Amino acid sequence: MAVETEKQEQEKEQPQPTAEGGQEETVESLKARLAAKEKESQEHYGQLLRSLADLDNYKKRAAKDRAELIKAAVVPVFLEILPVLDNLERALAAAKTGGKETDRETLIKGVEITLVQFKKTLEKLGVQPLETAGKAFDPYFHEALTHVETEEHAPDSVAEEVQKGYLLEGKVLRPAVVKVAKKPEKSSQ
Repeated sequence: MAVETEKQEQEKEQPQPTAEGGQEETVESLKARLAAKEKESQEHYGQLLRSLADLDNYKKRAAKDRAELIKAAVVPVFLEILPVLDNLERALAAAKTGGKETDRETLIKGVEITLVQFKKTLEKLGVQPLETAGKAFDPYFHEALTHVETEEHAPDSVAEEVQKGYLLEGKVLRPAVVKVAKKPEKSSQ
């Protein structure tokens, strides 16, 4: 047994053949191979660190995308709230045109307060009314209901706003429904 162990130790100390042309490797060449493998290992470690950084960046982007998706999910909520605003404005207009003076004034004050409060709430949420009066018709911001022959407004401009449009943080939430001005046709009389 001692002879076998001694023989194994001698084989370990002797240069070993390599896969490259059967040349023998020395301790120096083994150290060089080890250094090369260590360098390769460091490169892989660097790649791993970059991959981890990429994963972290991906997670941050995904969180941002998720936040934008949630923001987009509230659009239907605003679309539900806006008709309430329209009805408040209509009620206020109707109250100003008829009824007993005291009841009418109470109703007007109540609706005005509610309307102001509701508009402030929408502003806090990033909803702004879309200004249309006298503006050129823009299909991105306006939805044409009809054309109106008029000389008071330039052709292809907003002659009348039928329903207000709104922006949510600078983007169209609901386009304004408008009547678009057109040049009156000349009669042949």
